[in-house]
Amino acid sequence: MQALRVLLMMVSLLPLRGARDYAFRWQLAEAIVEAAPGDEQAQDTLALIARYESGFARDVARCERRGDRGKSRGVFQLQPIERGDERAACGDLPAQARLAKTYIERSALACPGNVGADKLAMFTSGTCAKGIPQAIRRWAQPRYEFPPM
Repeated sequence: MQALRVLLMMVSLLPLRGARDYAFRWQLAEAIVEAAPGDEQAQDTLALIARYESGFARDVARCERRGDRGKSRGVFQLQPIERGDERAACGDLPAQARLAKTYIERSALACPGNVGADKLAMFTSGTCAKGIPQAIRRWAQPRYEFPPM
């Protein structure tokens, strides 16, 4: 059921381009849910990153096209940091989603003073002080959370 929710979100972000696109996005939605089970905010953030970075393009997911002058790989356009990350960044969709979630978590830990979308600054720019506008476009919640009423 979570994969269906993620798929519907992806379709709302970018209309489907046919049956093969539907099948690919369904697989991506399942991979995202597998990477972040029960965490809708993380799932939505992963879907937003995939939309923003690759437009859900299958050839990008297969690493036939790369961004940032060949440095960024996969549907989430990750720049591999450690040995083995390159294989995961161009691996199957579950491997790509797990690696993207790991990079999101690392960004949040590296930037403890940042809140909301700003936690993705390290993910988007490599530093906690830059990349805020890019982080906001990829974050699944408002930049500033309001206190409960």
